[in-house]
Order: sequence, then C-alpha cells, then structure tokens
Amino acid sequence: MLVIVDQPATIGALPIAVAQAEGVLVGYLPGLAMRRIADLHTGEAKTDARDAAIIAQAARTLPHAFRSIHLADESVAELSMLCGFDDDIVGQMTATSNRIRGLLIQIHPALKRVVGPHLAHPAMLDLLQHYPSPAAMKTVDAR
Repeated sequence: MLVIVDQPATIGALPIAVAQAEGVLVGYLPGLAMRRIADLHTGEAKTDARDAAIIAQAARTLPHAFRSIHLADESVAELSMLCGFDDDIVGQMTATSNRIRGLLIQIHPALKRVVGPHLAHPAMLDLLQHYPSPAAMKTVDAR
C-alpha cells in the first residue's frame, strides 16, 4: 500500500501522519512535477478530483516522479514545530496589520491611503501609537 500527497505540509499532513502510524509508505509528488504531469491531461480546470486522478495515474505509471517521505526523526519534528510557531506569528502579524488597516479605513480613509503602504515600518506604528487619530496628528508641529 502507498499513500501519495502533493501538499505534505498542509492538507496532506493528516493523511501522512495516519499512514506513517500504520506503517504505510508515503510518497510526495512535488509541485513542478504535478504541474508538468497535469499539462499532459485534457482539461484546464483545477479540481481536487482531477488532481487526485492525475496523482493516481502518475503513481501507477511514473513512480520515479515521487519522493519518499520517511518518518521524521526528533530533530526534524522539533524544527517543524518551530516553523509552525513562526507561521502562527506571521499569521497573527498579518491579522493585526489587516485589523489596523480596517480601523484606519473606518476612522479616516484618506489617512489609510497615506499610511497603509508604510504600515510595516516601525516609525509608522510608533506614529500611530503616539497620535492615534487625525485630530491628534494635526497637533504635530510639521517643522
């Protein structure tokens, strides 16, 4: 028995974990190989059913296109967990940035147009902390 995934780090993580726990071999079809194989099939619509059929046919006819996924040792598992923390932090930063942009649009759309592209700059966040409203910003001496 063989389980093959094309997205091992995201949606394929659960099937990989279950298969490895049961001692089943797990293979990975890299994205570039998947795209090249998909180009050989009729139709251009990208659907899960079409992708599954392409992966299944490739497993039968092109075994050299797959990479083996072995049980991760402890170090790899720890690194994966740390990368997961990084992904969570990036997600929180993006959500916070989007929340600030949303609040700026509600408070003052013109200010959002000016501040929005520079929101990631530390000076801009400091400015918004010290002068949280358009009225407060008007009090700044623009020497």
